[in-house]
Amino acid sequence: HDRVFGTQESVNAQTRARRMSRATKYTVASEFRGQLHSLMERIRSTEPHFIRCLKPNQGNEAGLFDRRSVTEQLRYQGVL
Repeated sequence: HDRVFGTQESVNAQTRARRMSRATKYTVASEFRGQLHSLMERIRSTEPHFIRCLKPNQGNEAGLFDRRSVTEQLRYQGVL
């Protein structure tokens, strides 16, 4: 993903006029939204035959999320 800061320049193909505009502000939330959007597109493009559950941690404890374990499960299932 491209992280854009500052300003962006665009050029009109017909008139060759240049235009400066403020770039979209990069935040953690915008990165998360982009990743979630990408994941949802990937999920929607598949034809699942069953649903698999992901374990958030090895002990199934509430409020505890083991990123490495979940990433491994997603890779094994072909999502990542």
